[in-house]
Amino acid sequence: NHQLVRLANPAEALKRRNTMSREPKVIDHGDWEERIFDDGGVLRVGMSADQQHAFYGAYQPERVILHQSSLEEVLRLKRKRLSKDE
Repeated sequence: NHQLVRLANPAEALKRRNTMSREPKVIDHGDWEERIFDDGGVLRVGMSADQQHAFYGAYQPERVILHQSSLEEVLRLKRKRLSKDE
């Protein structure tokens, strides 16, 4: 259910459309950029070097179980992996 909202004043509608269509302020930080919108919203695109280090440093592909088997098989592999870690 969508309702069409009519604004009493066409000038107000034009003002609202213009404020929504403004380009955000863009701050380039090198590896990443920050876009600050008029309504106070912030969008960060990319990652800084320390964020990348933290993200990829915690990545452990050997801990991922790829499977096409039953739940019992997955649990058996999990128990086997846990027993190796101890």
